[in-house]
Amino acid sequence: MNRQNHFSILLKTLLFTSILMFGGCRQSNNNAPKKIAVVISTMNNPWFVVLGESAAERAKELGYETTIFDSQNNTAKEAEHFENLIAAGFSAILFNPTDADGSVSNVNRAKQAGIPTFCMDRDVNSLNGPVTQIISDSFSGCVELGEYFVRQLDKKGKYVELLGLVGDNNTWNRSKGFHSVVDHYPGLVMVAQQSADFDRSKAMEVLESVMQSHP
Repeated sequence: MNRQNHFSILLKTLLFTSILMFGGCRQSNNNAPKKIAVVISTMNNPWFVVLGESAAERAKELGYETTIFDSQNNTAKEAEHFENLIAAGFSAILFNPTDADGSVSNVNRAKQAGIPTFCMDRDVNSLNGPVTQIISDSFSGCVELGEYFVRQLDKKGKYVELLGLVGDNNTWNRSKGFHSVVDHYPGLVMVAQQSADFDRSKAMEVLESVMQSHP
């Protein structure tokens, strides 16, 4: 079983057990529709499409109505989604945040409205806001990636590092895991480090620009 499938199974099991415990109790006190919002940082990335659609599909299997919200890597757009879904009376939120710090206020706003939030794949810097935070071990994953990288380049060469969202903890955990290995090899030289926001189209643009300066 690969890591993506393992994470998907873990996410579904833990996340929806929590939803049934917390969201179900909330619904039993009123006759409101059982609705779950799935708020994704961006749907302009194959992984996040899988994440959002898988979460929504599993929620439907458990009897919930679901709506996917695309934040487009924009914290303002994300805040707008939270405002709308709170007003619409959703029972719970499955949340893939855009910013570890900037998204905390949205989680707290939902909590104050009595709507539990469950963070998936990314966390927010809050111990009290979300009910659960189920994330990948990005550091360890990129330690392995760094080891593979060193072998493939035979310990020498120039490289570019493309980062994800600078406000996401996963971005820096991945970078730290990678550099914890690669920085021990002086023959490997990083010529540029730039953000591409976990967006493949932007990554291509950034890399093309970097390669003009560092052929």
